[in-house]
Amino acid sequence: MTTTRGVFSNGLANITCYRIPVVVETSLRSLLAFAEARHGSCSDSASREIAVRRSTDAGRSWGPVVFAAGPLVQNPVAATTTTSGRVVLVFASKNASGNLAGNGAAFSDDDGLSWTQRAVDFGVASGWMPGPGAAAVLGDRIVVASHRGQNQIDYSSYSDDDGETWTTSPSFLEGVNEAAIAPIEGGVMLNMRNKNAPTEGRAISRSRDGGETWDPVTFDPTLVSPVCEASLVRINGSLFSNPASATARVNLTVRRSDDDGVSWLASTLVVDADHPTATRASFPAAGKTSIDFATFALDAASWPKHQPDSSSSSSSRDALVVAVN
Repeated sequence: MTTTRGVFSNGLANITCYRIPVVVETSLRSLLAFAEARHGSCSDSASREIAVRRSTDAGRSWGPVVFAAGPLVQNPVAATTTTSGRVVLVFASKNASGNLAGNGAAFSDDDGLSWTQRAVDFGVASGWMPGPGAAAVLGDRIVVASHRGQNQIDYSSYSDDDGETWTTSPSFLEGVNEAAIAPIEGGVMLNMRNKNAPTEGRAISRSRDGGETWDPVTFDPTLVSPVCEASLVRINGSLFSNPASATARVNLTVRRSDDDGVSWLASTLVVDADHPTATRASFPAAGKTSIDFATFALDAASWPKHQPDSSSSSSSRDALVVAVN
């Protein structure tokens, strides 16, 4: 059974539109929900700040909207570090003309109550768009994937000091776009948007050295998708979320794998919504008029084997979805 509660709705705190949500769980078990705050329209170019709301009761209620980063920022990627419990939010920065002009990071060392912000250097990937979604946390290391343009190149950047400094791997992946990233046994996996996703499935690559080098790109035909974002997270196995349709951003579906994405043993339809993105502890989906938070049972044995109906109409609501035991 899925339970849904609203988190961001257009017009809240005088923001025209919220898009590109992310949720992370803090070391104190609070939930932090992030989203781009867009002014004047819902277009990608209208993003100015990264908004955040905090829940201390497992998503049953949410605090006021505050801004973790801004102005002129977009593409949030968030993580909670295992060493200090710091919450790290990275993003792309824009200049006054709206062009990409570097990257930044915001940090919270008090469970999301306050934030500091500064520029960070992604080297060859500086000014590229991270995620969006969640970073992969591998012990002391945070790994982020960035892209620029449509179906061109993805780079990975990593930090071993709670997001203070970053190294970008010279190993890059071609013909791909927005990447979901999550830990797997002994490494990390990228699950990437690509122009052939409706016929060949999502693009996949794995790293066994913490994101420093990557295997050649392969495609997973089980994970058919429109050309858009998707979600990947490790919670008692791998959970993948996307609009499970080859033709439209509908049927937000979560699939579970117990072998690091080699096969997918069960799936469940969560909500008819658009454009999911990934987080460490949840699955958000960016859509049209609101962003909702939903919970469902994590036990894959209880999930129906969902067969998506690609003709289903799209909802006007988004979803932030967290799997719970």
